[in-house]
Amino acid sequence: MFNINKALAVAHTNISEVRIWEDLTLGDKIVIDLKDIKIGHVTKINPSDVRKFGFILENVWNLKIKEIHFFNVPRYAEKIIKLCKTLFNKKLGEKIFLHTSLEEIYKVVPKEILPKEYGGNEKSLHELNDMWLKKTKQYEDRFTKLENMDINNYIRPDFGYNDISGYFGNYMKLEME
Repeated sequence: MFNINKALAVAHTNISEVRIWEDLTLGDKIVIDLKDIKIGHVTKINPSDVRKFGFILENVWNLKIKEIHFFNVPRYAEKIIKLCKTLFNKKLGEKIFLHTSLEEIYKVVPKEILPKEYGGNEKSLHELNDMWLKKTKQYEDRFTKLENMDINNYIRPDFGYNDISGYFGNYMKLEME
């Protein structure tokens, strides 16, 4: 039942949408606990999924991501993460770190903002999850509207000469005279 593409798409879309309206951070330090990851999860990830996720990280989230920290990493996952680092561009690869203990995480993320389960002073994971569920419920109509949006290519203008800007093409491909 686990689908990495769906999980990442929903997470990216919903988190990004809420952050557009409510977040003022200049960057993210992402901390990922892989304690409960099973080999079955890993076998469902194929190289094209890694490349797609890498594309999103490199081109969509790259400026927001300051660091990504993994801990409680099983041996098999450690090898896959190291492989992924080589597939990503150099700048993104340099932002990914593997840690062997929670003590190492404390050096990069203050205890004050870590959940109680990780020795921090913040609310418990259960409380934080409940807060996030309430927040996503607030945005439910927005998420549904975005999910049902579609592009009507019939009304899209041709990519011909633009009198105002003086170029051929669209924002993806410009042909200058």
